[in-house]
Amino acid sequence: MTSSAFHRTITLPAPVCAQAAQHLEQAVHKAIDGAATPWRAFRGADGDDYAFSVPVVEQAAAAVCWCWRPRVPRACVPPPCAR
Repeated sequence: MTSSAFHRTITLPAPVCAQAAQHLEQAVHKAIDGAATPWRAFRGADGDDYAFSVPVVEQAAAAVCWCWRPRVPRACVPPPCAR
């Protein structure tokens, strides 16, 4: 098997990067695991540098989703068979 020098990247528009940086900053303040690395990447993006590696975007999405998931008390969550 050969390794490829190709790195998968995603290019995002500037407004999306700015909004993501804001949400990631909130996740960092809430001490969400894995939020700091993508926050630094999105915060540091400037000019035309809005290309991010796929793992960084995936990590950012996971941190933001975790940050904004509804806070439901454990007792209120129905058992798996009732879902």
